[in-house]
Amino acid sequence: MALAYARVSTFNQGDYGISIDEQVDLIRRYAASIGVRVRQVITEVISGRKNDSFMEVNAAKFKHFMFADVSRFSRSEEAGLDMAGRILRAGIQIHFVRNGLVLSGDMDEANWLEFVRLLRESESESRRIAERVAAVREYKRLRGEHAGGVVPYGLTTIGESKKYAPDDHAIAVIRFIALCRSNDYSSRQLNAAMSEAAGRRCSSIRLYDRQIVDGEYVYEERKHNTEPMYCSDIADLLNEYGIAYKGKPFTGSIVSRIRTEDSLMRLVVEDDELANDFEALAMNEPGVDYQNDPDYAEFLEFRRFKQMMRS
Repeated sequence: MALAYARVSTFNQGDYGISIDEQVDLIRRYAASIGVRVRQVITEVISGRKNDSFMEVNAAKFKHFMFADVSRFSRSEEAGLDMAGRILRAGIQIHFVRNGLVLSGDMDEANWLEFVRLLRESESESRRIAERVAAVREYKRLRGEHAGGVVPYGLTTIGESKKYAPDDHAIAVIRFIALCRSNDYSSRQLNAAMSEAAGRRCSSIRLYDRQIVDGEYVYEERKHNTEPMYCSDIADLLNEYGIAYKGKPFTGSIVSRIRTEDSLMRLVVEDDELANDFEALAMNEPGVDYQNDPDYAEFLEFRRFKQMMRS
């Protein structure tokens, strides 16, 4: 009795011409040629560095574990050697069909050394694949295309091309958050920014410059605020005006994440300010090589991206 295992890394990947169906068919034909019946088939869409589900079966039911090739077995030398050792100690033979390799408890040392060599090649190929994927994603990112993962808040994607485009509503929200987190803003500025974010006229946000006692409530009145607003208060204002974050209510942590982690925050509201800072630095401190400043490099990246979105 044999266990057949087939794997690809992604749903839309034939894994370089070795689809799951092709792997299973290859194993079944091989098993029939040596007079072995395939009792169970396990298929997975998972990275070769994480696959080990075949180790959870009842080993007593099988005499053979079969794989299309060593790369389907594992993409990690360390994990692969450990799994192979445990399978062999259970008295099970391991077959790698395309490699023409069989591992067993009484195999020649040459078979084991060939397995180790193929396992190392599999791990090296995995690293090369990862590097190619990273290069493709970076290329897409530089072209303003979505390359996987979560679309940054402030952007949307266009059709099947996945080309990035500004999300005007989200950008208005980002501007409102930036204003609230600044050190100087007025009621008029807050209402104007909220009107843009909410898509309707807002005039009820007020700052105070004197103390008003209204029953049990005490208000401190100021015409201009000189301290950043708390993220939780910003979230309350956005929720009060019916503005949602990806269909969910805003929270203080969401506002904080947009403010501190989302590159669009600086792209939308700070790039011109950064440019002025660096130009002033160049004029006032000509001996300073500000162009090697990491913040300046980040500013240039945002500026290129902004220009790309406009083109």
